[in-house]
Amino acid sequence: MTRVVGQEFVVHLFAPSEGPHAAEAAHALRTVWQECRRQFNMNEPVPGTWLPDVPPTEFEESVETDGGERTLAAQRHHTLGLQAVLRVHHDVLNLSVWCAAPPGTEAPEPWTWWRDLDRRWSRIVDRHAPYFLGEARLYFARLGDGPVSADPALYTELKGLLPDTAHGLSSAGVASPGGFALWETALEPDDRALRRFVVALTSEADEAASAWAWSDRGGTELPSLARYLLHAAKLRYQLLVWQRDSRARTLRATLESLSAGIRERRAAPGAKGGPATAQWAEQLAEHLADARILRSELDTLRRTVDIASVNLGRSFDLTGMLVPRGPFTDDRALARSMLERLDDELGYLSAAIDKAEQSAPAKRETPMSADDTSTADTSDRADRARNVFVVHGRDEFARREMFAFLRSIGLNPLEWPALRARGGNASPYLSEVIRGGLASAQAVVVLMTPDDIVRLHPDLSKRTAETLPSMQARPNVLIELGMALMTHPTGTLLLKLGEQRTISDIDGLNYIDLDDYQSCRQNIVSGLRAAGCPVDTMGTDWLSQGDFKGMVARMRRREEPPAPARSSRPAATSTSTAQSA
Repeated sequence: MTRVVGQEFVVHLFAPSEGPHAAEAAHALRTVWQECRRQFNMNEPVPGTWLPDVPPTEFEESVETDGGERTLAAQRHHTLGLQAVLRVHHDVLNLSVWCAAPPGTEAPEPWTWWRDLDRRWSRIVDRHAPYFLGEARLYFARLGDGPVSADPALYTELKGLLPDTAHGLSSAGVASPGGFALWETALEPDDRALRRFVVALTSEADEAASAWAWSDRGGTELPSLARYLLHAAKLRYQLLVWQRDSRARTLRATLESLSAGIRERRAAPGAKGGPATAQWAEQLAEHLADARILRSELDTLRRTVDIASVNLGRSFDLTGMLVPRGPFTDDRALARSMLERLDDELGYLSAAIDKAEQSAPAKRETPMSADDTSTADTSDRADRARNVFVVHGRDEFARREMFAFLRSIGLNPLEWPALRARGGNASPYLSEVIRGGLASAQAVVVLMTPDDIVRLHPDLSKRTAETLPSMQARPNVLIELGMALMTHPTGTLLLKLGEQRTISDIDGLNYIDLDDYQSCRQNIVSGLRAAGCPVDTMGTDWLSQGDFKGMVARMRRREEPPAPARSSRPAATSTSTAQSA
Protein backbone atom coordinates (compact mmCIF):
# COMPACT_ATOMS: atom_id res chain seq x y z
CA MET A 1 0.00 0.00 0.00
CA THR A 2 1.43 3.37 -1.06
CA ARG A 3 1.82 5.83 1.81
CA VAL A 4 0.41 9.31 1.07
CA VAL A 5 2.09 11.87 3.33
CA GLY A 6 0.60 15.04 1.85
CA GLN A 7 -2.00 16.43 -0.54
CA GLU A 8 -2.15 19.71 -2.44
CA PHE A 9 -4.78 21.24 -4.72
CA VAL A 10 -3.97 23.52 -7.68
CA VAL A 11 -6.47 25.20 -10.03
CA HIS A 12 -5.87 26.98 -13.34
CA LEU A 13 -8.92 28.89 -14.55
CA PHE A 14 -9.13 30.48 -18.04
CA ALA A 15 -11.54 33.21 -19.20
CA PRO A 16 -11.75 35.34 -22.36
CA SER A 17 -10.45 38.91 -22.16
CA GLU A 18 -12.01 39.78 -25.52
CA GLY A 19 -15.28 39.00 -27.26
CA PRO A 20 -19.00 39.26 -26.51
CA HIS A 21 -18.79 37.70 -23.03
CA ALA A 22 -15.54 39.31 -21.86
CA ALA A 23 -17.31 41.67 -19.43
CA GLU A 24 -19.22 38.82 -17.77
CA ALA A 25 -16.05 36.73 -17.57
CA ALA A 26 -14.11 39.58 -15.96
CA HIS A 27 -16.88 40.09 -13.40
CA ALA A 28 -16.90 36.36 -12.64
CA LEU A 29 -13.12 36.34 -12.06
CA ARG A 30 -13.35 39.33 -9.72
CA THR A 31 -16.06 37.54 -7.77
CA VAL A 32 -13.94 34.37 -7.51
CA TRP A 33 -10.96 36.48 -6.40
CA GLN A 34 -13.03 38.05 -3.64
CA GLU A 35 -14.36 34.66 -2.58
CA CYS A 36 -10.77 33.42 -2.24
CA ARG A 37 -10.20 36.27 0.21
CA ARG A 38 -13.38 35.50 2.11
CA GLN A 39 -13.40 31.69 2.06
CA PHE A 40 -9.65 31.07 2.34
CA ASN A 41 -8.52 34.27 4.12
CA MET A 42 -6.13 35.20 1.30
CA ASN A 43 -5.92 38.86 2.26
CA GLU A 44 -2.32 40.01 1.90
CA PRO A 45 0.21 40.43 -0.96
CA VAL A 46 2.71 37.68 -1.75
CA PRO A 47 6.14 38.81 -0.49
CA GLY A 48 8.84 39.29 -3.10
CA THR A 49 6.48 39.60 -6.06
CA TRP A 50 5.94 43.37 -5.81
CA LEU A 51 2.36 42.82 -6.92
CA PRO A 52 -0.87 44.23 -5.47
CA ASP A 53 -3.30 41.88 -3.78
CA VAL A 54 -6.23 43.63 -5.50
CA PRO A 55 -6.89 43.25 -9.27
CA PRO A 56 -6.99 46.36 -11.48
CA THR A 57 -10.33 48.10 -11.79
CA GLU A 58 -10.52 47.38 -15.53
CA PHE A 59 -8.92 44.25 -16.96
CA GLU A 60 -9.37 45.73 -20.44
CA GLU A 61 -6.79 48.43 -19.72
CA SER A 62 -4.22 45.79 -18.72
CA VAL A 63 -4.84 43.88 -21.95
CA GLU A 64 -4.52 46.97 -24.13
CA THR A 65 -1.40 48.37 -22.47
CA ASP A 66 0.58 45.13 -22.50
CA GLY A 67 -0.96 42.78 -25.06
CA GLY A 68 1.31 39.84 -24.13
CA GLU A 69 1.62 38.18 -20.75
CA ARG A 70 1.40 40.12 -17.52
CA THR A 71 0.77 39.27 -13.88
CA LEU A 72 -1.93 41.55 -12.48
CA ALA A 73 -2.23 40.60 -8.81
CA ALA A 74 -1.25 38.00 -6.20
CA GLN A 75 -2.62 37.25 -2.74
CA ARG A 76 -2.05 34.70 0.01
CA HIS A 77 -2.98 33.56 3.51
CA HIS A 78 -0.46 35.05 5.92
CA THR A 79 0.60 31.69 7.40
CA LEU A 80 -1.03 28.79 5.54
CA GLY A 81 -0.10 27.43 2.10
CA LEU A 82 -2.82 29.30 0.22
CA GLN A 83 -2.10 31.58 -2.76
CA ALA A 84 -3.86 33.03 -5.81
CA VAL A 85 -2.31 34.68 -8.87
CA LEU A 86 -4.16 36.61 -11.59
CA ARG A 87 -2.63 37.03 -15.03
CA VAL A 88 -3.48 38.11 -18.56
CA HIS A 89 -1.97 36.05 -21.39
CA HIS A 90 -2.71 37.68 -24.73
CA ASP A 91 -6.51 37.32 -25.08
CA VAL A 92 -7.03 35.10 -22.02
CA LEU A 93 -7.35 35.91 -18.32
CA ASN A 94 -5.90 33.28 -16.00
CA LEU A 95 -6.55 32.76 -12.30
CA SER A 96 -4.33 30.18 -10.59
CA VAL A 97 -4.93 29.00 -7.02
CA TRP A 98 -2.71 26.82 -4.82
CA CYS A 99 -3.82 25.18 -1.58
CA ALA A 100 -1.56 23.01 0.57
CA ALA A 101 -1.99 21.47 3.98
CA PRO A 102 -0.31 23.61 6.69
CA PRO A 103 3.21 22.48 7.64
CA GLY A 104 3.13 19.97 10.45
CA THR A 105 -0.44 18.83 9.72
CA GLU A 106 -0.93 15.32 10.99
CA ALA A 107 -1.79 12.97 8.15
CA PRO A 108 -5.34 11.64 8.54
CA GLU A 109 -6.33 8.15 7.49
CA PRO A 110 -7.62 8.36 4.86
CA TRP A 111 -6.66 11.80 3.53
CA THR A 112 -9.72 14.02 2.87
CA TRP A 113 -7.89 17.22 1.86
CA TRP A 114 -8.66 16.83 -1.87
CA ARG A 115 -12.35 16.22 -1.27
CA ASP A 116 -12.75 19.08 1.19
CA LEU A 117 -10.96 21.63 -0.99
CA ASP A 118 -12.69 20.49 -4.18
CA ARG A 119 -16.09 20.86 -2.51
CA ARG A 120 -15.29 24.35 -1.22
CA TRP A 121 -13.85 25.41 -4.56
CA SER A 122 -16.88 24.11 -6.48
CA ARG A 123 -19.17 26.22 -4.33
CA ILE A 124 -17.16 29.29 -5.34
CA VAL A 125 -16.68 28.69 -9.05
CA ASP A 126 -19.34 26.38 -10.48
CA ARG A 127 -22.03 29.05 -10.94
CA HIS A 128 -19.60 31.11 -13.04
CA ALA A 129 -18.53 28.20 -15.29
CA PRO A 130 -20.58 29.31 -18.37
CA TYR A 131 -18.37 32.42 -18.69
CA PHE A 132 -15.04 30.54 -18.69
CA LEU A 133 -13.07 28.95 -21.52
CA GLY A 134 -12.03 26.08 -19.30
CA GLU A 135 -10.70 24.98 -15.93
CA ALA A 136 -8.06 22.47 -14.79
CA ARG A 137 -7.90 21.02 -11.27
CA LEU A 138 -4.70 19.26 -10.21
CA TYR A 139 -4.61 16.91 -7.21
CA PHE A 140 -1.02 16.52 -5.96
CA ALA A 141 -0.20 13.43 -3.89
CA ARG A 142 3.11 13.50 -2.04
CA LEU A 143 4.28 9.95 -1.47
CA GLY A 144 6.48 8.78 1.34
CA ASP A 145 8.56 6.42 -0.71
CA GLY A 146 9.75 6.32 -4.29
CA PRO A 147 10.50 6.17 -7.08
CA VAL A 148 7.22 7.20 -8.73
CA SER A 149 6.08 5.53 -11.94
CA ALA A 150 2.94 5.78 -14.08
CA ASP A 151 1.76 2.44 -12.72
CA PRO A 152 -2.02 1.83 -13.12
CA ALA A 153 -2.04 0.24 -9.66
CA LEU A 154 -0.79 3.52 -8.15
CA TYR A 155 -3.58 5.48 -9.78
CA THR A 156 -6.14 2.92 -8.60
CA GLU A 157 -5.03 3.59 -5.03
CA LEU A 158 -5.00 7.38 -5.42
CA LYS A 159 -8.36 7.71 -7.17
CA GLY A 160 -10.06 6.42 -4.04
CA LEU A 161 -9.07 9.74 -2.42
CA LEU A 162 -10.63 11.85 -5.18
CA PRO A 163 -14.03 13.56 -5.01
CA ASP A 164 -16.84 11.37 -6.32
CA THR A 165 -17.40 13.81 -9.21
CA ALA A 166 -13.84 13.26 -10.47
CA HIS A 167 -14.28 9.62 -11.46
CA GLY A 168 -14.54 8.56 -15.12
CA LEU A 169 -12.73 6.67 -17.86
CA SER A 170 -9.23 7.77 -16.90
CA SER A 171 -6.25 8.28 -19.16
CA ALA A 172 -3.11 6.20 -19.23
CA GLY A 173 -0.42 7.41 -16.87
CA VAL A 174 2.38 9.69 -18.07
CA ALA A 175 5.83 9.57 -16.48
CA SER A 176 7.52 12.96 -16.46
CA PRO A 177 11.29 13.39 -16.89
CA GLY A 178 11.08 15.44 -13.67
CA GLY A 179 10.37 12.32 -11.62
CA PHE A 180 6.60 12.51 -11.13
CA ALA A 181 3.61 10.86 -12.79
CA LEU A 182 0.32 12.28 -14.09
CA TRP A 183 -3.13 10.92 -14.99
CA GLU A 184 -6.26 12.66 -16.27
CA THR A 185 -9.27 11.37 -14.36
CA ALA A 186 -11.62 11.34 -17.39
CA LEU A 187 -11.00 11.49 -21.16
CA GLU A 188 -14.63 12.14 -22.12
CA PRO A 189 -16.40 14.10 -23.47
CA ASP A 190 -14.16 15.78 -26.06
CA ASP A 191 -15.61 19.22 -25.32
CA ARG A 192 -15.11 18.97 -21.54
CA ALA A 193 -14.49 22.38 -20.00
CA LEU A 194 -13.42 20.99 -16.60
CA ARG A 195 -10.37 18.75 -16.58
CA ARG A 196 -8.93 16.99 -13.52
CA PHE A 197 -5.44 15.55 -13.14
CA VAL A 198 -3.73 13.51 -10.44
CA VAL A 199 -0.01 14.16 -9.95
CA ALA A 200 2.04 11.75 -7.83
CA LEU A 201 5.50 12.73 -6.60
CA THR A 202 8.06 12.37 -3.85
CA SER A 203 10.09 15.12 -2.20
CA GLU A 204 12.90 14.65 -4.75
CA ALA A 205 10.56 15.89 -7.52
CA ASP A 206 9.28 18.96 -5.60
CA GLU A 207 11.24 21.56 -7.56
CA ALA A 208 10.50 20.07 -11.01
CA ALA A 209 6.79 19.62 -10.28
CA SER A 210 6.45 23.15 -8.89
CA ALA A 211 8.21 24.76 -11.86
CA TRP A 212 6.02 22.76 -14.26
CA ALA A 213 2.63 23.26 -12.63
CA TRP A 214 2.79 26.30 -10.34
CA SER A 215 5.86 28.54 -10.13
CA ASP A 216 9.42 28.37 -11.39
CA ARG A 217 11.75 29.48 -8.57
CA GLY A 218 9.15 31.77 -7.06
CA GLY A 219 8.33 33.65 -10.28
CA THR A 220 4.81 34.74 -11.20
CA GLU A 221 4.94 33.87 -14.91
CA LEU A 222 2.46 31.34 -16.26
CA PRO A 223 4.03 27.89 -15.71
CA SER A 224 4.50 25.64 -18.72
CA LEU A 225 1.72 23.18 -17.82
CA ALA A 226 -0.75 26.03 -17.28
CA ARG A 227 0.24 27.52 -20.63
CA TYR A 228 -0.36 24.15 -22.26
CA LEU A 229 -3.74 23.78 -20.53
CA LEU A 230 -4.70 27.30 -21.64
CA HIS A 231 -4.25 26.40 -25.30
CA ALA A 232 -5.99 23.06 -24.75
CA ALA A 233 -8.92 24.91 -23.16
CA LYS A 234 -9.12 27.17 -26.21
CA LEU A 235 -9.15 24.11 -28.45
CA ARG A 236 -11.94 22.36 -26.57
CA TYR A 237 -13.94 25.58 -26.24
CA GLN A 238 -13.82 26.01 -30.02
CA LEU A 239 -15.11 22.45 -30.39
CA LEU A 240 -17.98 23.26 -28.02
CA VAL A 241 -18.92 26.40 -29.95
CA TRP A 242 -18.64 24.63 -33.30
CA GLN A 243 -20.86 21.75 -32.23
CA ARG A 244 -23.39 24.11 -30.66
CA ASP A 245 -23.63 26.67 -33.46
CA SER A 246 -22.77 24.69 -36.58
CA ARG A 247 -25.33 25.10 -39.35
CA ALA A 248 -23.19 24.29 -42.37
CA ARG A 249 -25.06 21.10 -43.25
CA THR A 250 -28.49 22.77 -43.11
CA LEU A 251 -27.30 25.80 -45.08
CA ARG A 252 -25.59 23.60 -47.66
CA ALA A 253 -28.78 21.57 -48.17
CA THR A 254 -30.79 24.78 -48.60
CA LEU A 255 -28.37 26.13 -51.23
CA GLU A 256 -28.43 22.87 -53.14
CA SER A 257 -32.23 22.71 -53.03
CA LEU A 258 -32.72 26.31 -54.23
CA SER A 259 -30.04 25.95 -56.91
CA ALA A 260 -31.62 22.76 -58.24
CA GLY A 261 -35.06 24.39 -58.27
CA ILE A 262 -33.86 27.39 -60.27
CA ARG A 263 -32.05 25.17 -62.79
CA GLU A 264 -35.15 23.01 -63.27
CA ARG A 265 -37.35 26.06 -63.91
CA ARG A 266 -34.87 27.45 -66.43
CA ALA A 267 -34.67 24.11 -68.23
CA ALA A 268 -38.43 23.65 -68.46
CA PRO A 269 -39.89 23.97 -72.01
CA GLY A 270 -40.97 27.55 -72.70
CA ALA A 271 -39.46 28.80 -69.44
CA LYS A 272 -39.34 32.61 -69.24
CA GLY A 273 -38.62 33.15 -65.58
CA GLY A 274 -41.41 34.99 -63.84
CA PRO A 275 -42.23 35.98 -60.24
CA ALA A 276 -41.77 32.47 -58.85
CA THR A 277 -38.27 32.11 -60.29
CA ALA A 278 -37.38 35.64 -59.13
CA GLN A 279 -38.54 34.76 -55.61
CA TRP A 280 -36.38 31.63 -55.59
CA ALA A 281 -33.43 33.66 -56.86
CA GLU A 282 -33.93 36.23 -54.10
CA GLN A 283 -33.96 33.49 -51.46
CA LEU A 284 -30.84 31.96 -52.99
CA ALA A 285 -29.05 35.32 -52.84
CA GLU A 286 -29.91 35.70 -49.14
CA HIS A 287 -28.71 32.20 -48.27
CA LEU A 288 -25.59 32.70 -50.38
CA ALA A 289 -24.71 35.75 -48.28
CA ASP A 290 -25.22 33.70 -45.11
CA ALA A 291 -23.07 30.90 -46.51
CA ARG A 292 -20.21 33.27 -47.37
CA ILE A 293 -20.29 34.69 -43.83
CA LEU A 294 -20.32 31.17 -42.39
CA ARG A 295 -17.39 30.18 -44.58
CA SER A 296 -15.43 33.16 -43.27
CA GLU A 297 -16.32 32.20 -39.69
CA LEU A 298 -15.22 28.60 -40.30
CA ASP A 299 -11.97 29.87 -41.82
CA THR A 300 -11.35 31.90 -38.66
CA LEU A 301 -12.24 28.91 -36.49
CA ARG A 302 -9.82 26.70 -38.39
CA ARG A 303 -7.03 29.26 -37.99
CA THR A 304 -7.75 29.45 -34.24
CA VAL A 305 -7.61 25.66 -33.92
CA ASP A 306 -4.42 25.53 -35.97
CA ILE A 307 -2.73 28.15 -33.78
CA ALA A 308 -3.86 26.41 -30.59
CA SER A 309 -2.51 23.12 -31.93
CA VAL A 310 0.88 24.64 -32.70
CA ASN A 311 1.05 26.36 -29.31
CA LEU A 312 0.34 23.09 -27.50
CA GLY A 313 3.59 21.73 -28.87
CA ARG A 314 5.47 24.91 -27.97
CA SER A 315 4.40 24.98 -24.31
CA PHE A 316 6.91 22.37 -23.15
CA ASP A 317 8.86 19.39 -24.44
CA LEU A 318 6.43 16.49 -24.88
CA THR A 319 9.16 13.95 -25.68
CA GLY A 320 8.28 10.66 -24.02
CA MET A 321 4.93 11.98 -22.76
CA LEU A 322 2.76 11.19 -25.80
CA VAL A 323 1.78 7.73 -24.62
CA PRO A 324 -1.28 5.89 -26.04
CA ARG A 325 -4.48 7.09 -24.32
CA GLY A 326 -2.49 9.70 -22.45
CA PRO A 327 -3.94 13.21 -21.88
CA PHE A 328 -1.43 14.95 -24.15
CA THR A 329 -1.95 12.38 -26.90
CA ASP A 330 -5.69 12.96 -26.55
CA ASP A 331 -5.27 16.72 -27.05
CA ARG A 332 -3.11 16.21 -30.12
CA ALA A 333 -5.56 13.72 -31.64
CA LEU A 334 -8.46 16.12 -31.02
CA ALA A 335 -6.63 18.99 -32.75
CA ARG A 336 -5.84 16.82 -35.76
CA SER A 337 -9.42 15.55 -35.96
CA MET A 338 -10.86 19.07 -35.74
CA LEU A 339 -8.60 20.36 -38.51
CA GLU A 340 -9.54 17.46 -40.80
CA ARG A 341 -13.26 17.88 -40.10
CA LEU A 342 -13.09 21.64 -40.60
CA ASP A 343 -11.30 21.15 -43.91
CA ASP A 344 -14.07 18.77 -45.00
CA GLU A 345 -16.82 21.13 -43.89
CA LEU A 346 -15.18 24.09 -45.62
CA GLY A 347 -14.69 22.06 -48.79
CA TYR A 348 -18.31 20.92 -48.97
CA LEU A 349 -19.61 24.40 -48.13
CA SER A 350 -17.39 26.04 -50.76
CA ALA A 351 -18.58 23.54 -53.37
CA ALA A 352 -22.21 24.35 -52.52
CA ILE A 353 -21.46 28.08 -52.75
CA ASP A 354 -19.82 27.64 -56.16
CA LYS A 355 -22.83 25.72 -57.50
CA ALA A 356 -25.22 28.30 -56.09
CA GLU A 357 -23.23 31.16 -57.63
CA GLN A 358 -23.52 29.47 -61.03
CA SER A 359 -27.29 29.20 -60.56
CA ALA A 360 -27.78 32.75 -59.30
CA PRO A 361 -28.53 35.34 -62.00
CA ALA A 362 -25.74 37.87 -62.46
CA LYS A 363 -26.61 41.50 -61.67
CA ARG A 364 -25.18 43.96 -64.18
CA GLU A 365 -26.10 47.49 -65.21
CA THR A 366 -25.64 46.68 -68.92
CA PRO A 367 -27.36 43.56 -70.24
CA MET A 368 -24.94 40.98 -71.58
CA SER A 369 -25.46 37.74 -73.41
CA ALA A 370 -25.09 34.49 -71.51
CA ASP A 371 -21.82 33.71 -73.29
CA ASP A 372 -20.35 37.16 -72.56
CA THR A 373 -21.36 36.99 -68.90
CA SER A 374 -19.81 33.56 -68.38
CA THR A 375 -16.57 34.52 -70.13
CA ALA A 376 -16.21 37.84 -68.27
CA ASP A 377 -16.93 36.38 -64.84
CA THR A 378 -14.51 33.51 -65.39
CA SER A 379 -11.78 35.85 -66.62
CA ASP A 380 -12.22 38.28 -63.71
CA ARG A 381 -12.05 35.49 -61.15
CA ALA A 382 -8.97 33.97 -62.78
CA ASP A 383 -7.14 37.34 -62.87
CA ARG A 384 -7.91 38.11 -59.24
CA ALA A 385 -6.87 34.63 -58.11
CA ARG A 386 -3.34 35.33 -59.43
CA ASN A 387 -3.02 38.67 -57.64
CA VAL A 388 -0.85 38.83 -54.52
CA PHE A 389 -0.52 41.97 -52.38
CA VAL A 390 2.98 42.09 -50.89
CA VAL A 391 3.52 44.03 -47.66
CA HIS A 392 7.16 45.06 -47.21
CA GLY A 393 9.41 47.60 -45.53
CA ARG A 394 12.57 49.39 -46.67
CA ASP A 395 14.52 46.31 -47.74
CA GLU A 396 14.33 46.70 -51.51
CA PHE A 397 16.46 43.64 -52.22
CA ALA A 398 14.12 41.39 -50.25
CA ARG A 399 11.08 42.90 -52.00
CA ARG A 400 12.55 42.48 -55.47
CA GLU A 401 13.56 38.86 -54.94
CA MET A 402 10.19 37.97 -53.43
CA PHE A 403 8.43 39.47 -56.46
CA ALA A 404 10.70 37.38 -58.73
CA PHE A 405 9.78 34.22 -56.85
CA LEU A 406 6.04 34.92 -56.97
CA ARG A 407 6.21 35.52 -60.73
CA SER A 408 8.11 32.25 -61.18
CA ILE A 409 5.12 30.32 -59.78
CA GLY A 410 2.64 32.03 -62.12
CA LEU A 411 1.34 34.73 -59.76
CA ASN A 412 1.06 38.49 -60.13
CA PRO A 413 2.57 40.49 -57.25
CA LEU A 414 0.86 43.88 -57.37
CA GLU A 415 3.24 46.75 -58.06
CA TRP A 416 2.81 49.94 -56.02
CA PRO A 417 2.81 52.40 -59.01
CA ALA A 418 0.07 50.41 -60.72
CA LEU A 419 -2.00 50.37 -57.54
CA ARG A 420 -1.66 54.14 -57.16
CA ALA A 421 -2.85 54.69 -60.72
CA ARG A 422 -5.98 52.56 -60.34
CA GLY A 423 -8.09 55.00 -58.36
CA GLY A 424 -8.01 57.80 -60.91
CA ASN A 425 -6.70 60.20 -58.25
CA ALA A 426 -3.32 61.87 -58.85
CA SER A 427 -2.62 62.09 -55.10
CA PRO A 428 -4.46 59.28 -53.33
CA TYR A 429 -4.17 58.65 -49.61
CA LEU A 430 -1.88 55.73 -48.79
CA SER A 431 -4.72 53.97 -46.98
CA GLU A 432 -6.85 54.17 -50.14
CA VAL A 433 -4.10 52.52 -52.20
CA ILE A 434 -3.61 49.78 -49.60
CA ARG A 435 -7.34 49.06 -49.33
CA GLY A 436 -7.60 48.91 -53.12
CA GLY A 437 -4.66 46.53 -53.34
CA LEU A 438 -6.10 44.25 -50.69
CA ALA A 439 -9.50 44.25 -52.38
CA SER A 440 -8.01 43.14 -55.70
CA ALA A 441 -5.74 40.42 -54.24
CA GLN A 442 -6.46 36.76 -53.62
CA ALA A 443 -3.68 36.48 -51.04
CA VAL A 444 -1.36 38.70 -49.01
CA VAL A 445 2.33 38.04 -48.40
CA VAL A 446 3.76 39.99 -45.45
CA LEU A 447 7.54 40.28 -45.69
CA MET A 448 8.82 41.04 -42.18
CA THR A 449 12.44 42.18 -42.42
CA PRO A 450 14.42 43.58 -39.45
CA ASP A 451 14.52 47.22 -40.59
CA ASP A 452 14.15 49.22 -37.34
CA ILE A 453 16.01 49.22 -34.03
CA VAL A 454 13.50 49.71 -31.21
CA ARG A 455 13.28 49.51 -27.42
CA LEU A 456 10.79 50.29 -24.67
CA HIS A 457 11.48 53.27 -22.43
CA PRO A 458 12.87 52.10 -19.04
CA ASP A 459 10.17 54.07 -17.22
CA LEU A 460 7.52 51.77 -18.71
CA SER A 461 8.93 48.37 -17.85
CA LYS A 462 10.99 46.67 -15.17
CA ARG A 463 11.90 43.84 -17.54
CA THR A 464 15.47 44.45 -18.69
CA ALA A 465 14.97 42.61 -21.98
CA GLU A 466 12.20 44.99 -23.06
CA THR A 467 14.37 48.09 -22.58
CA LEU A 468 17.30 46.79 -24.64
CA PRO A 469 17.57 47.58 -28.36
CA SER A 470 16.13 44.92 -30.67
CA MET A 471 15.19 44.54 -34.34
CA GLN A 472 11.65 45.01 -35.66
CA ALA A 473 9.80 45.41 -38.94
CA ARG A 474 8.81 48.89 -40.12
CA PRO A 475 5.59 50.36 -38.61
CA ASN A 476 3.85 50.35 -42.00
CA VAL A 477 4.40 46.58 -42.20
CA LEU A 478 2.70 46.05 -38.84
CA ILE A 479 -0.23 48.32 -39.76
CA GLU A 480 -0.75 46.68 -43.14
CA LEU A 481 -0.43 43.22 -41.54
CA GLY A 482 -3.34 44.13 -39.27
CA MET A 483 -5.39 45.30 -42.25
CA ALA A 484 -4.58 42.09 -44.13
CA LEU A 485 -5.67 39.89 -41.24
CA MET A 486 -9.02 41.70 -41.25
CA THR A 487 -9.63 41.36 -44.98
CA HIS A 488 -7.82 38.06 -45.64
CA PRO A 489 -7.90 36.11 -42.34
CA THR A 490 -7.08 32.81 -44.05
CA GLY A 491 -5.18 34.21 -47.01
CA THR A 492 -2.32 36.04 -45.29
CA LEU A 493 1.18 34.51 -45.23
CA LEU A 494 3.64 35.85 -42.67
CA LEU A 495 7.28 35.54 -43.81
CA LYS A 496 9.93 36.35 -41.21
CA LEU A 497 13.56 37.12 -41.99
CA GLY A 498 16.34 37.38 -39.43
CA GLU A 499 16.37 38.29 -35.74
CA GLN A 500 13.31 40.29 -34.65
CA ARG A 501 11.61 41.47 -31.47
CA THR A 502 8.55 39.44 -30.41
CA ILE A 503 5.34 41.41 -31.04
CA SER A 504 2.73 40.38 -28.49
CA ASP A 505 -0.36 41.04 -30.64
CA ILE A 506 0.77 38.55 -33.31
CA ASP A 507 2.71 36.16 -31.11
CA GLY A 508 1.22 32.75 -31.76
CA LEU A 509 0.48 33.32 -35.45
CA ASN A 510 2.07 30.76 -37.72
CA TYR A 511 4.90 32.20 -39.79
CA ILE A 512 7.48 30.92 -42.27
CA ASP A 513 11.16 31.50 -41.58
CA LEU A 514 12.54 32.82 -44.86
CA ASP A 515 15.67 30.88 -45.83
CA ASP A 516 17.15 29.32 -48.96
CA TYR A 517 16.03 25.75 -48.28
CA GLN A 518 13.62 24.09 -50.69
CA SER A 519 11.22 23.41 -47.80
CA CYS A 520 10.76 27.17 -47.33
CA ARG A 521 9.68 27.65 -50.94
CA GLN A 522 7.37 24.65 -50.69
CA ASN A 523 5.79 26.08 -47.53
CA ILE A 524 5.11 29.37 -49.28
CA VAL A 525 3.61 27.53 -52.26
CA SER A 526 1.39 25.46 -49.94
CA GLY A 527 0.19 28.57 -48.14
CA LEU A 528 -0.67 30.36 -51.38
CA ARG A 529 -2.50 27.31 -52.70
CA ALA A 530 -4.50 27.14 -49.47
CA ALA A 531 -5.40 30.80 -50.01
CA GLY A 532 -6.88 29.94 -53.43
CA CYS A 533 -4.05 31.05 -55.75
CA PRO A 534 -3.48 28.97 -58.92
CA VAL A 535 0.19 28.27 -58.19
CA ASP A 536 2.19 26.79 -61.09
CA THR A 537 5.19 24.69 -60.00
CA MET A 538 5.77 22.87 -63.29
CA GLY A 539 9.48 22.62 -63.97
CA THR A 540 12.24 23.66 -61.57
CA ASP A 541 12.72 27.40 -62.20
CA TRP A 542 10.69 28.31 -59.12
CA LEU A 543 13.27 26.54 -56.94
CA SER A 544 15.95 29.10 -57.91
CA GLN A 545 14.09 32.28 -58.91
CA GLY A 546 14.31 34.88 -56.15
CA ASP A 547 17.64 35.07 -54.34
CA PHE A 548 16.60 34.15 -50.78
CA LYS A 549 20.18 33.28 -49.85
CA GLY A 550 21.43 36.77 -50.70
CA MET A 551 18.99 38.56 -48.38
CA VAL A 552 21.47 40.27 -46.06
CA ALA A 553 18.69 41.19 -43.62
CA ARG A 554 19.19 37.71 -42.20
CA MET A 555 22.54 38.88 -40.81
CA ARG A 556 21.32 42.26 -39.59
CA ARG A 557 21.74 42.67 -35.82
CA ARG A 558 20.85 45.23 -33.18
CA GLU A 559 23.40 47.50 -31.55
CA GLU A 560 25.27 46.03 -28.62
CA PRO A 561 23.76 47.55 -25.44
CA PRO A 562 25.71 48.55 -22.36
CA ALA A 563 25.74 46.00 -19.55
CA PRO A 564 22.54 46.36 -17.49
CA ALA A 565 22.75 47.46 -13.89
CA ARG A 566 22.18 44.81 -11.26
CA SER A 567 18.72 44.79 -9.75
CA SER A 568 18.42 45.34 -6.00
CA ARG A 569 14.99 43.66 -5.89
CA PRO A 570 14.94 40.62 -3.59
CA ALA A 571 14.06 37.22 -5.02
CA ALA A 572 10.74 35.65 -4.16
CA THR A 573 10.84 32.86 -1.62
CA SER A 574 9.27 29.44 -2.01
CA THR A 575 7.58 26.98 0.29
CA SER A 576 6.48 23.35 0.15
CA THR A 577 6.01 21.42 -3.08
CA ALA A 578 4.49 24.22 -5.15
CA GLN A 579 6.82 27.19 -4.79
CA SER A 580 5.24 30.48 -3.88
CA ALA A 581 4.45 32.80 -6.67
